[in-house]
Amino acid sequence: MKELYPGDQGIWVQYLQLALQRAGQQVMLDGIFGPKTCAAVEKVMGSSGKCAVKEAQWNRLLPFLRGYITHEVKAGDTFFSIAKMYDTTMERVMHANPGTDAGALQIGSTVVVPLSFPLVSGEVPYTSLLTGWIIEGLQARYPYLQVGTIGRSVMGTPLWSLQLGNGPVEVGYNASFHANESITTPVLLKFAERLLEAYADERMYEELYPERLFEEYSLYLVPLVNPDGKWAFDGRILLSPCGPHCVRIPGYSVSGRMEGKYPGS
Repeated sequence: MKELYPGDQGIWVQYLQLALQRAGQQVMLDGIFGPKTCAAVEKVMGSSGKCAVKEAQWNRLLPFLRGYITHEVKAGDTFFSIAKMYDTTMERVMHANPGTDAGALQIGSTVVVPLSFPLVSGEVPYTSLLTGWIIEGLQARYPYLQVGTIGRSVMGTPLWSLQLGNGPVEVGYNASFHANESITTPVLLKFAERLLEAYADERMYEELYPERLFEEYSLYLVPLVNPDGKWAFDGRILLSPCGPHCVRIPGYSVSGRMEGKYPGS
């Protein structure tokens, strides 16, 4: 994780600000680590005069990007008391722990606790990092979601895939084939989130019953087909998993947009 300090700008600061917002702080998602963001960090961390964000701070903030936290069961804990402790609902906790006997929680065991906010944001840019965190969070909230990969990109980034349902009719969806079409990634992930939520709540989604849909269809989603091109298009190539070496790979065209921006890539 990238260390952040007052004065920093960019996508990492936006992710920090998104986490702070979800932790109850009033900050703008402007990507600028200014005085208000600094004050929010201090408040969440309970420290004064120390608003640098390093590994320890990121570890405390990541649940607000992944959308869940794990809780070690203590004497007297119930699903209801655990949900109340984290300001969420007992139903959410039950959905995330289908194999756990709610009436006989074992001391020392771990319970997954989904936090109360919608996981997929439409207010920040999407990268493979954020996409991975969201997919992890969706699977934690809805354990019946099947997650895998269809391979790796030229630069070694996993190409995540989701499967909803186990029916005989197979339907595929994909997003961000081209680096300048990344809005399709949150659209596809939001579709998955709303459909899974409706299935868990046993209600209709867009005039469809998800349970019946999942019995008749297998939906395959690849939410970020071109992560390498996305890094380059947004001007963040130096923050990508392979760093500045990305633009030195000969003989590959990660995407037309990337090739145009970085000739020879």
